[in-house]
Amino acid sequence: WGRKTSEALVAQINRIEQARTDAAMARAEKIALLINMNGQLCARVTDAQYLHGNTYAITCTRYRDGTGSATYEVNLDTGQAR
Repeated sequence: WGRKTSEALVAQINRIEQARTDAAMARAEKIALLINMNGQLCARVTDAQYLHGNTYAITCTRYRDGTGSATYEVNLDTGQAR
């Protein structure tokens, strides 16, 4: 392996990791929108835990200033969050 080959490999890995991060952020934004559309408050998703079926416990920062926290049960099949 030459230095240029190693640098190119590292650059490629970094691009893949960034794409995965971008995709995860887009999913989190969609989940926050779903929660908000259910009349709840979610400025930013901070954690997600699998419960069962297609249902997850989603923890959010409630306000854009970073205050407040809440955990919602979100069913991705029905679109309900409570």
